[in-house]
Amino acid sequence: MSSTRPVLPAGGATGPADRQVTGMRFRAEVRLTPADVGQRVVIRWRRPGPGDGDQIADVLGLLEQADAESLAVRTSGGELVLIPAGRALAGKVIPPRPARRRSTGPHPTGAQANPLTPGPGMFPVSMN
Repeated sequence: MSSTRPVLPAGGATGPADRQVTGMRFRAEVRLTPADVGQRVVIRWRRPGPGDGDQIADVLGLLEQADAESLAVRTSGGELVLIPAGRALAGKVIPPRPARRRSTGPHPTGAQANPLTPGPGMFPVSMN
């Protein structure tokens, strides 16, 4: 059985979009347990928004605490985000952050970058 459902605009807006999705089903779930503490995670949750509404937000970081009442995630900026368990919509462990690539040496600048560019104290020579 195939169902047709409207695609809603991003950012939590409510209202039909211009196109339809057919036959696609998914279920978001929070797949985090106390055993995942210390792992890098992403959690989608409903945070309080302006007025009486909620906003959908994602938080990415290290899981510091997980129990039946709440989840605590430390972001790369050092902020501790406390998420009540009832507001978590989806969550999972994700791979560690990719390692930064290290350069093999200093990057040339100025005249060193292009030997045809005159550097300080050098003057172009006319070939005439």
